[in-house]
Amino acid sequence: MMLKFSNPKLHDCGGDPTLRWYIDYRIWYDNGTSKRYQKWIPMCKGVKQRRKLIARQMLKDIAKQLRLGALAEKQDAELNLFTKSETLFIHAAKDSLVIAEVHNKLRYDSVRSLKSSLNNFVSWLKKKRLNNVQCRDMSRVIATEYINDMIRAKKKSDVTINNNINDMATILNYMISDCYLEQNAFSRVKKIKRVRKLNDRGLSPEIRDQTIALLKRDHNQLYLICMIQYYTFARPKEICRLKVYQVNLKERFIAFDRNQTKNHRRKNPLITDGLYDVFQELEISTWNKNHYLFTRDGNPGNNYNERSADYISRKYRQIVKKAGIGENNYLYSWKYTGIQDHYKAKIPKDELIKQSGQSEIAILDIYLENEGEKPGQVFVNKAPNLTDRQ
Repeated sequence: MMLKFSNPKLHDCGGDPTLRWYIDYRIWYDNGTSKRYQKWIPMCKGVKQRRKLIARQMLKDIAKQLRLGALAEKQDAELNLFTKSETLFIHAAKDSLVIAEVHNKLRYDSVRSLKSSLNNFVSWLKKKRLNNVQCRDMSRVIATEYINDMIRAKKKSDVTINNNINDMATILNYMISDCYLEQNAFSRVKKIKRVRKLNDRGLSPEIRDQTIALLKRDHNQLYLICMIQYYTFARPKEICRLKVYQVNLKERFIAFDRNQTKNHRRKNPLITDGLYDVFQELEISTWNKNHYLFTRDGNPGNNYNERSADYISRKYRQIVKKAGIGENNYLYSWKYTGIQDHYKAKIPKDELIKQSGQSEIAILDIYLENEGEKPGQVFVNKAPNLTDRQ
């Protein structure tokens, strides 16, 4: 149990927006131990004032959560399971979420998703006049009815509904740990089955080549982001966080930092001949080294926007639709197309995993034997080169 905590302090590296800022605090427990915690401030490079506002807000939030967490744990010591099971579900769920965040069980970027799912469920409870339901009355029947209403409303995709089920199951697991519940009602709710073919998100060779010709002729920046996806298997949001200096043409790799990738891992995908030709063609070596490769309007610049990939994706859809090649043709399709084309080029699965920076690629079912070449060399030698077709 938490005994006391230190006041959270902001470490802003002298106000330098290019370095990593964090909030530091320590918690002392009743077993005689203590633990230091650090919360990283989201990167807002080039926007110093915006980052300061985020840091101040996070500082206030953490201080509030520490106070609420200490109060909740003090109350927990005085309550038994029966008393806690009579707590209103809405209040108990919010308390468990706060305590979980205080103890660093949740990543900062996961909190928003969990809170959003919880708020949706709370709104539904109020609509059904179930806002006074107690923890002991939270059953699979209520959880199933909530999910069925979401399906009938047809306002959310199957993926979003399944994500809501996962989020609510996570929150209820925290409530079980805090002795509010004995069973997880959402863990037994059936998810929506999704049938996906191997290549339903990739582009056919004909559509792929038509799109390349169109983008290369009229939209160089869209052409570039598609090619980076195709050859490195990176996500559009990850690419939009890249700066020009991170593209190393001399050593032939792109250096992604931890704060730029979805899984918070560093990765250095290789620049094969096809992508190298694209970079040379667009003369990237003459660009400002400190500019982002892509901003909100799709051009290089120093104004970072977390939603740049969304704006670029919409622009891409408008262009391909107008050209009559928009069916199942999305910006994200280039990642799937690249993986599938490299797989068809007989590149081993372990080489594809290294290039993607992930631990697993679901669409690759067959492991291809390494032909005895040096690590990384198979990928370089066999990688497809779309520039040869132009």
